[in-house]
Amino acid sequence: MGLRTNVYVDGFNLYYGALRKTPYRWLDLRELCQPVLGPGHELERPCPSTAEVKPA
Repeated sequence: MGLRTNVYVDGFNLYYGALRKTPYRWLDLRELCQPVLGPGHELERPCPSTAEVKPA
């Protein structure tokens, strides 16, 4: 059993930084995070999150 790991992904930045101008709208966060974590890590749960956006 590997090191249990949770990953928090800022969905707002992910969308506007990587997905907005592409035809892709769905992303498998587990598949995205596992290679970054490397061997020895068991991805417990990828958690998409974002902060509330307030106008300036």
